[in-house]
Amino acid sequence: MNRDVTIRGRRMHACLLGGGDTTIVLLSGSCIPLPQLEYRPLIKAMSQEALVVLLEKFGYGGSDTTSQRRDLQHVVEEYREALASLDVPLPVVLAAHSMGFLEALYWAQHYPGEVSALVGIDPATPGSYQDFDTHKAVKQLTALSQKPLLRKMTADRYCRQLFRRLDIPNQRRADLQAKALHNFASPVWLAEAQALPENLTTIKEAPLPRATPTLFFLSNGRGTSMPSAVWRQHCMDFLGNMVYSEYVLLDLPHNLYQLAPELIAKKIAAWLRPAAEHE
Repeated sequence: MNRDVTIRGRRMHACLLGGGDTTIVLLSGSCIPLPQLEYRPLIKAMSQEALVVLLEKFGYGGSDTTSQRRDLQHVVEEYREALASLDVPLPVVLAAHSMGFLEALYWAQHYPGEVSALVGIDPATPGSYQDFDTHKAVKQLTALSQKPLLRKMTADRYCRQLFRRLDIPNQRRADLQAKALHNFASPVWLAEAQALPENLTTIKEAPLPRATPTLFFLSNGRGTSMPSAVWRQHCMDFLGNMVYSEYVLLDLPHNLYQLAPELIAKKIAAWLRPAAEHE
């Protein structure tokens, strides 16, 4: 089921699928033009045993853009308002891909009663940014945003690959391509990248939610900016700070949610049953 909710005068798109006593809120990684399609295989797989809620934050998917700051406080408050508008009961499991894990972590740090567990789908942990050149990323994104033809070519290539993989009907493709181009390398994405240093400082200044059960699915590092051993070590270091934690190593690239959705969903469902005992 697709729903639009109005948050601070802007429309946020949400996808809800499945049902049951467990609610999993899925948070997108950065620079994903169409999250509902990108994560569709995983959403379907997880919805077999839980209510799955995908919130497309502003500047993503079918949601509006925004001129509001993209610091973690603003983004997470928008998510929380969206869940309230959708009447989603709390607490929820936060499942986050890549940089979306910073949002999930902030949420668990500041509103622990609303988060029953954390699931990192090849998550970008705070420590991983020690090996990430934020300035270079902002510069590259800025350059791309100023080249309309390159933006269109890149967005179209992304759409072609996604449509072919998911067998999207021809009659839907033009509208989806327009949305992808509208979002791709937008001012919202640029503001999000520029806010990264501040967001990392914010995370470090708050205590970790050590008692929150945490499960990581870790890739072989392909598709990230660092070697497999380094990428995985940052995740292991983070999990070492958590009281209840587990990880699954997959010899798959960063988009492992597309390549092994059933495996991931089954593991999450099995893990959440004993994880509930820690609450």
